[in-house]
Amino acid sequence: MCFRLPQTLGCIGGKPNHAHYFIGYLETDELLYLDPHVTQQHVDTTVTADDISYHCDRINRMKFSGLDPSLALAFARKTEIEFDDLIAKLKQNLPSKPMFEICQSNPFDIHNQQPHHHGVLTLDSDDDFEVV
Repeated sequence: MCFRLPQTLGCIGGKPNHAHYFIGYLETDELLYLDPHVTQQHVDTTVTADDISYHCDRINRMKFSGLDPSLALAFARKTEIEFDDLIAKLKQNLPSKPMFEICQSNPFDIHNQQPHHHGVLTLDSDDDFEVV
């Protein structure tokens, strides 16, 4: 379902001890992925040359059934309105056994932080980051 949404950037996951960057899927129950461990030659931008280094020789495939359930999903939105639209679409399409939940607020004890060994209570926050 997530790969059908235009807001989806992909997901990171794979199988035990082997990570992949999933970029799409096929109707044949297969995920399309790039292997981040495979590198390309660098491009000398001072010389006009073929752009072959910007492309893969092939796209890898993996059956959904071979996927480890530990995944990091990536979505991008520029505005709060676009973010709200993404949340609405995700809520509409969640299956009966969803792989994630969408919460309207922080869990009750998320800010129940304990002082570190220096006795200072800290709570790190990045205003540009949303946890869904």
